[in-house]
Amino acid sequence: MNDSQLMSPPSIRLAGAQGRMVVSRPAPSVVAVELGGRHVGDLADALSREIEPELAAQLPLQLFVDARRNVGVSMMMSHVWGRWFAQHHDHLARVALLTGSGFLRLTGDFVFAFAGLGQKLELFVDPAAFQRVQARAARLGPTPQV
Repeated sequence: MNDSQLMSPPSIRLAGAQGRMVVSRPAPSVVAVELGGRHVGDLADALSREIEPELAAQLPLQLFVDARRNVGVSMMMSHVWGRWFAQHHDHLARVALLTGSGFLRLTGDFVFAFAGLGQKLELFVDPAAFQRVQARAARLGPTPQV
């Protein structure tokens, strides 16, 4: 698989009943996800389907999740995400989460602790800091194999 296959399409927009998700690839093995609305389960498998090429290539994936416009996550979705992160733990070099509320940060802490991400997880409340780290990852490209 070459880099151009992993870079295209530049962004995918998905909408559910109450939530939305935009997935983009600023660089090979760097995936950015923007969440908005309330996620109740109708987009449960969307992220996994969208980044399947990176997972299949077993690249050390850097995942940036901007959840500051997310107003809530159902318990079912927290469980789905926790299982997904645990299942793909070995292919994740970094997971950066930008939250817009204390509740989402608490939910993120729980999900990521369950998944055992440890030092691979970075939680952000400052959008500028999150964007700097994401831009640096896109500029530098893939990380060494995890």
